[in-house]
Amino acid sequence: MKNVQVEVKAFQIKKIVLGGLITLLTACSSSGVYNNVACGVHPNSSCAKNKVFKEEQINLAADALFQFDRYSEDDLLPTGRQQLDELASKLIGRYIRIDNITLVGHTDRLGSVAYNNTLGLNRAKTVRAYLQARGVDANIVAKTAGESQPVTDGCRGVRPQVKLRACLQPDRRVVVRVLGEKKAVEQCATDKAMVSPMTNKQVNDKALKDNLMLMQD
Repeated sequence: MKNVQVEVKAFQIKKIVLGGLITLLTACSSSGVYNNVACGVHPNSSCAKNKVFKEEQINLAADALFQFDRYSEDDLLPTGRQQLDELASKLIGRYIRIDNITLVGHTDRLGSVAYNNTLGLNRAKTVRAYLQARGVDANIVAKTAGESQPVTDGCRGVRPQVKLRACLQPDRRVVVRVLGEKKAVEQCATDKAMVSPMTNKQVNDKALKDNLMLMQD
């Protein structure tokens, strides 16, 4: 008699567990986004399901873009072209829409203020033309800050000239500011194991794993 009662109880437990798993799988298939252990992502993971509206800033080193003291497209270095190609691809591929892009050319303190303002602006204009030629369809504004916003301390006392130029290198840059709406994140990042529905190979949730093992008895 006891054996019959044990078997009935075990059957009832399995029935409850099976019903729960069916409910979970139904939720997984209908939600479109895996958001728990049974569906495939640990509950502590962070998922960006909505579109992201933000401002992004990218700093491009001028020395990697242009030959020293130059600004035209003919003066672009191979590494500079590669960086701008990657930037164009990123802007086209990651944004649903771009409201505006602002390019600000910065220089070091060497040379006159007027000269550096012109150099910074010309470099920003060249970057703008390059991006537009590669399909970046957005309002792009080119500006200059010249030498007015250095990120170094001016490298005072550094000699000879070649060392001074190297010290001032971070000041020479083109800052790209992008305001727009990024595409939704399609995958969730987590430091926990990812699992597939109806498997217990990588299930971190102990209760669910125990339930799966019960069904296999």
